[in-house]
Amino acid sequence: MDRVVPIDEARAHLGALLDEAREHEVHIRRDGRPAVVLLSMEAYERLLGRLEDAEDALAVLTAAGDTVPFERPTSAAPGS
Repeated sequence: MDRVVPIDEARAHLGALLDEAREHEVHIRRDGRPAVVLLSMEAYERLLGRLEDAEDALAVLTAAGDTVPFERPTSAAPGS
């Protein structure tokens, strides 16, 4: 399960949080708002790989002339 900690606790226990991040994400909050996420290098590399796969798939769809489901047609500006 992911853990959420305030930045003061993160400062005081950074080493332990780094160890914990090997097992699951650690979300750090500053002034009560999300600031950063600690995650293992393996999890980071998996995320990058998934992003690259999605970019490649988008490039293939774009090159093939297929429409991308999340694109919206642009409408004319008001008054034109």
